[in-house]
Amino acid sequence: MTYYSFADVVRVSERRAHFAAAWVAHAVLVSDFERAESGSGRHRRFSFQNLVEARVLSVLQGFGLPWPVMQRAALTLKRLEIDLPVVAPEHLDLWACVTDATRRRAGDFVLLLLGDVPGGFSVVLGTGRHATIATDRIGRVAVAIDLRSAIEDVERIVGGSWAPMLTEAENAGITA
Repeated sequence: MTYYSFADVVRVSERRAHFAAAWVAHAVLVSDFERAESGSGRHRRFSFQNLVEARVLSVLQGFGLPWPVMQRAALTLKRLEIDLPVVAPEHLDLWACVTDATRRRAGDFVLLLLGDVPGGFSVVLGTGRHATIATDRIGRVAVAIDLRSAIEDVERIVGGSWAPMLTEAENAGITA
């Protein structure tokens, strides 16, 4: 597993460090590798997925969205790999094609939609040039963020690639 620094978070967000520090302070951006102990001088480690979250948060920050909305967006991204096999197993291959640079195909996409739905966010996976969004299920869409582009941007900026998330037990072993 590759670890990234706070400086990498700032680089991929293309925002000033105080924005990224505020995301961390308000628990909008939560490291996948938070340590149990506290204290000054501790260096946070971030995953590639955290960097993608930072990239998305940067876009949302540009819309002036409040902390709770941004926090729900980051949580939606964090939960995506956990929930996808249960909620939409038919999309697992498409998700892998978007997140794995060696399997990417032209036209595959994943959109994070901010609208007037419970929780505020929905995810749409698809292939081709167009997405059909069922507004009766999702509601009106205010913001659509292309996660594939966010992933590709992070790959370009820091190198590295998306890796499957660790299970809670594996993560506990790292942070213990």
